[in-house]
Amino acid sequence: MNRTNCGLRLPLPAVLLNSLSRAASGHGTDRKNYNTMKPHWILILAVLAICPAVAMAAGVEHAFETVDYEGRLTVAGQPFTGKGNFKFALLRKDGTRLWTSGDNEPPIEEGVPSGSVTLSVQDGIYRVRLGDPNLGMKMLTSGRDRQASQVLIWFNDGKHGWSHLGIFDLVTNAGRAAATAAPDATNTDMAAILSELRALRTEVAELRGQFPGAKDRPAAPPPMTSTQPVAKPEVKPVFVIMQEAKRHSLGKADAPVVLVEFTDYECGYCKRFFEQTFPLLKRDFIDTGKLRFISRNMPAAAHPQAEPAALALLGAAERADDYYWKMRAWLFANQRDLGPAGLARYAEEAGLDRATLLADNAARKHGAEIQEDLAAARSVGITGTPSFVLGTSDGQIIRGERITGAKSFQMFESRIQALLAKAGSPMTVNEAKSR
Repeated sequence: MNRTNCGLRLPLPAVLLNSLSRAASGHGTDRKNYNTMKPHWILILAVLAICPAVAMAAGVEHAFETVDYEGRLTVAGQPFTGKGNFKFALLRKDGTRLWTSGDNEPPIEEGVPSGSVTLSVQDGIYRVRLGDPNLGMKMLTSGRDRQASQVLIWFNDGKHGWSHLGIFDLVTNAGRAAATAAPDATNTDMAAILSELRALRTEVAELRGQFPGAKDRPAAPPPMTSTQPVAKPEVKPVFVIMQEAKRHSLGKADAPVVLVEFTDYECGYCKRFFEQTFPLLKRDFIDTGKLRFISRNMPAAAHPQAEPAALALLGAAERADDYYWKMRAWLFANQRDLGPAGLARYAEEAGLDRATLLADNAARKHGAEIQEDLAAARSVGITGTPSFVLGTSDGQIIRGERITGAKSFQMFESRIQALLAKAGSPMTVNEAKSR
């Protein structure tokens, strides 16, 4: 780790001691003022005496730890050049998150999250000093954060929203971190500070001799602290209206509730939703006729294999709608193998024409449909994946709540139950389970 110095030094002003000495030896008004201000002088001198010692204990100067990181970035398969917003997290080998550059992590609903950093990228290469408060990031804690061996990165190019770039080792070619110690203060500065400290201690000892009762005064009581819990600000739901489009869906066409998903097949959070939440939604709501699930594609520019995967998925579905859902499951299960070789292997396993699938992908046969999905997401303020619109449809317009992130099944369940109650559904899921 690097140590970045702020250059904080606290010498004792000689004029303060001279003023106090003149007041102590004076008569009349000077002596009266001296007696009145005596406690305040003691407090000031004590603080000035302690500060250099604290500074020395911290290494003479105020310092904070940083990690220099260099990474590489491609957008749509090409090295990116320009300015973009980044957000970082440091992890241990077991995945425990030790530090994040800000308070909240994408996916977010709008704007740039707290702690994001705007960096210049040239030919796909960017460099950043993690933990530097001058860049608007939270500071590192030198003990715990030194255990970090991996960095987690999000990126936003300003056009396609936030994308999860992945997790990289700090010492690999995918992302390199240099941990070197900056030199301490020079010997000259150290000698000067030590000299000032010795002189200050002597002066304070002499003053204590003039005020023998000062050191016997009781210490000030500790400040009162509030035990009242701090209320978290209420997050109000965001309601949107969007045009319904003919897309692949599961569930009854006239189901009372509709859930539209915008997904990216390289997105780790999308995979989490598919593996943990989607099966429960299918069991309790889709298969029971209460929810229609609509799938739309939102490949991020920072995920070079996401769009080819979506194009192949739409191509496979030309054969039958069932192929869409089978390949969708395969894409999430093989998220690290979505290149041409992986897609060709799936075509052979599924009995599809391999050459046709790859040729259609190269020609971007279904590119217009993906662009429509991207435009639909932007129209309701969706900037990251996975994101959803949960509400009702009249067959042309969907009105509902915008939901961002891989939320829990319990959160979706409570929202769907509320919509079913409004729609007058004869039986809720909990009632069905109890019968």
